[in-house]
Amino acid sequence: MENDTSPFMLPRNLSQKYLLRCMRRKPLLYFPGRSCCAGYLPVLANRRNPLKIGITGHQEREGIDWSWVRSMIDSFLDGKPDLNGFSSLAAGTDQLFGDAVLASGGKLTAVIPIEDYETHFDNDSLGRYLKLLSASEVIKLDSDEPEERAFLAAGKWITRETDCLIAVWDGEPAEGTGGTGDIVAYALSLGRTIFHIEPIKQVTREL
Repeated sequence: MENDTSPFMLPRNLSQKYLLRCMRRKPLLYFPGRSCCAGYLPVLANRRNPLKIGITGHQEREGIDWSWVRSMIDSFLDGKPDLNGFSSLAAGTDQLFGDAVLASGGKLTAVIPIEDYETHFDNDSLGRYLKLLSASEVIKLDSDEPEERAFLAAGKWITRETDCLIAVWDGEPAEGTGGTGDIVAYALSLGRTIFHIEPIKQVTREL
């Protein structure tokens, strides 16, 4: 198992150390002028309709060109008019994805982790959150777990309920419970298709 780099053969007790080792073995892919991860679209061709796409990613990270990230998300969503995007609408990646889904003509589903979720936003991101929320179908999880564990549970719920996951991730282990690295590791343990947008090196790949 140790020498198998297939994303569908990872052990269920996947560690982030193992994940990072596998990533170093797998070549980075970028397709200028083509849909992001265009070579992997046949993998999703026979999935249920509409295509359900989840998102995980950084809320903020020094060195990210958010306009480039948005262009990669747009590129991946291009040509998929019948899609349903699932997001917790957190600041940063989630809200960028929500805007992109609606702009593409897709349906947006907001997955709300806790009852007082709106208190976790600053003024700017709260306005964007409320705007996206008003355009979404809303699923309330209303977890009574501590905040970080509730956010992790929401990320796992999105991963289980979708056909594939977009991860805007710098490749580093999660700094706290429920970080992007945790969700990527969980998705890989389920054999979920992940389209990785590495926002620092500005490359994309399938995990």
